[in-house]
Amino acid sequence: MSSQPDTSTAESAVHLPVIDWCPITTEGKVTIKPERGSGSHEITVQPFEIARFPITVQQFRAFKHPDTGYRNVDRRWWTWAGQTGSKHWTQPETIFADQANCPVTGVNWFNAVAFCNWLTYHYRLKGSLDDAHVIRLPAEAEWQCAAVGFDGTYDPPHRYPWGAKWDEEHLRANTSECSLHDVIAVGMFPGDNHLVSYSGAEDLFGNVAEWCLSCFNSPKETNLGDDVERAVRGAHFNVKGADHSALEWRRGHKPSTSERWLGFRVVRGLA
Repeated sequence: MSSQPDTSTAESAVHLPVIDWCPITTEGKVTIKPERGSGSHEITVQPFEIARFPITVQQFRAFKHPDTGYRNVDRRWWTWAGQTGSKHWTQPETIFADQANCPVTGVNWFNAVAFCNWLTYHYRLKGSLDDAHVIRLPAEAEWQCAAVGFDGTYDPPHRYPWGAKWDEEHLRANTSECSLHDVIAVGMFPGDNHLVSYSGAEDLFGNVAEWCLSCFNSPKETNLGDDVERAVRGAHFNVKGADHSALEWRRGHKPSTSERWLGFRVVRGLA
């Protein structure tokens, strides 16, 4: 007899987070340029859908179900390609416990991937996702496309999700110019009558930086079986927006990195 608990009833009763998807319906090219140094990476992006907002505290809470989620005894969400990622959410679970609509932070790359694996499984279980598609972190090229479009979409190119220039008079992102220096609820900069981003996704610059699936030094690579630095995009609340941009601001961090300013959002795309 198996020593594992029967989770079938719990799995069927999981309350899945509701995600508002923004579709990218065409294929195109995206060029990723390092902020410093030389060289660039041209990548073809296939159609995909990206979450309108970063994953929030409330959405992540569903993953912490004791039987089917974060503390699942068989650790299946942390296992991929023969590897097992870190199982520990390294920040206290009380971060923003009373601010459910803030982006969840303190989640390392391993745990963000595990959340995606969990969500993919349960979407399929409920018939909301076919076997050809998965919920995952965005590839870096997908993230950039969602924020500022494909190469040649705009003339001049958009450096920010809303346009080519920083707007000092009408701040459109939670950066250091706002003097908040902390995470705030998602959707606080809807853009009024101005373009929010190429995809319609919000908060793609400022508030929290976001994990991407891609390797930092090789943006075309999204393999999951190693410990190389992963790309982080979007800047955050302590970054001076006027000195950076969504097009150019990119960093690389070890997947075990856990920071108050670092969150993630998900895409629905091909496996």
